[in-house]
Amino acid sequence: MEQYFFMKKALEIIAKGTFFKKAYGIILRAIAVLIGIAGIAGWAICWRNIFMITGNNPVGVIFGGVIVQLITVVFLYMVVHGLWLRAKDIEGLPETGYFIIPIMSLTLKTIGEFYSCVLLYAGLAGGLFQWFAGFDVSHMLEFSITTLPTLGLSGFLGGLITIIAGIVLAFSSLVFFYFLAELTIVLVDIATSLKGKKAAGKSDN
Repeated sequence: MEQYFFMKKALEIIAKGTFFKKAYGIILRAIAVLIGIAGIAGWAICWRNIFMITGNNPVGVIFGGVIVQLITVVFLYMVVHGLWLRAKDIEGLPETGYFIIPIMSLTLKTIGEFYSCVLLYAGLAGGLFQWFAGFDVSHMLEFSITTLPTLGLSGFLGGLITIIAGIVLAFSSLVFFYFLAELTIVLVDIATSLKGKKAAGKSDN
């Protein structure tokens, strides 16, 4: 009869770290593929928008739009390849007494890396497009990538502030999420050390 009841076997599989690592790796790769497909579709739409935008500086709009499109290709590569590499890192985590916390640590790093890429892209694309076209890049992208401070300035100064803000915020985001990731590992090390001391105390008794 036991062969017809699968929950015991299922729970045994779930209790192993390999299950979570494999599942998480598959999820990250699926997210990377979806982002890649959506990014390529959005990239194609933006080419149409570049030549549809009317304004006082059509040459600047086209030139700025081409630069933003080139930056978008680099951005999509960074995000997709980064997620793919993190999926591989998670699947290759060593077997320890804890398997969820190391995964969460790498997840925090991945979130920080992804968000930093977004902020860096927003700063560079927004600032450079502001320089050449004279207005916000969201008119071309049909959505706002993020809101970066410009201090109410436009033109060269507004674009420069957008670029600097993007770089600073991207770096700050990376530091913050890496700090959280390392903090979780430190907590695991403390718990492991305390467990070892308790085991040593029992053996002495």
